[in-house]
Amino acid sequence: MAKRTQIWQQFSQDYCKMVIPNRPSPEDCRNYSLLINQVLKNKKRVRILVMGSTPELRSLLFTYTCLQKARVYCLDFSENMYRAMTDFIAKTDLKEKFIKGNWLKTGIKDDFFDLVVGDEVICNVPVKGHAKLFQEVKRILKKDGFWITRHNFYLPNEIKPEQIILKTVKDIVQGKYGFQTAINYLYILLFYNMVQKNKQRRVNMAEETREMEKAYKKLKDGLDKKALKALIKHFKENWRSIFDYYWYVLSKKDSERELKPFFEIKKILYARDYITAKNSPICLLKVKK
Repeated sequence: MAKRTQIWQQFSQDYCKMVIPNRPSPEDCRNYSLLINQVLKNKKRVRILVMGSTPELRSLLFTYTCLQKARVYCLDFSENMYRAMTDFIAKTDLKEKFIKGNWLKTGIKDDFFDLVVGDEVICNVPVKGHAKLFQEVKRILKKDGFWITRHNFYLPNEIKPEQIILKTVKDIVQGKYGFQTAINYLYILLFYNMVQKNKQRRVNMAEETREMEKAYKKLKDGLDKKALKALIKHFKENWRSIFDYYWYVLSKKDSERELKPFFEIKKILYARDYITAKNSPICLLKVKK
């Protein structure tokens, strides 16, 4: 737990370096807002839980605390993480309540929340813990409650990691993307590609870096090789905080199958402002009775 706390505290400091899709995009936020409004329209004094400390979600929910007297709670295992992420929010009077706890064992009483919101929650939990996560979210929601989350899954493709790496390098050299955007796209494209081929359905940046180093050895000297060397250096220096941290993702079909006993998928909204949006829609999930 100490190592995990250290990882996420450093992550909070690195959050300003991140671009979409490692944090919700403008269209992701729009889709969150549409679904939240659908659930909370004309409702007063509802209780809302944010799983984690994502600043974009907390900013969206501030509106409901002002206009509908909603009560917002943030559940995170680290109060330092929560405080650090608060620095990315322009509001000073958030009217939130912090709860220190574990997503799999929250300690919150049954049927307490009208709505649970969390960005990329499921992929942070090992696959063997997904059922426990779903059961816990269902338990703390009211019988007519909803869960809104950006949910990652992979879609079948036959592209090799090396092809993704070399295309990204060329995109940088040709000026298609800025370096910071390209490195985020490379990370996420490699992630979905490699997790599909990993029997444990998990990938970390250390494994992605090894793939980049293999591709580097095959390149001849030139601008492409220099660009890839810079990418590898960026991975090693700027993602140290989460370098060995694993994310867990299933196929779309398997993801829907594991959710089915606990939640009904009422609506799925896709962003269009980043290249892997088809892999990470915003889902509106209703508690299954």
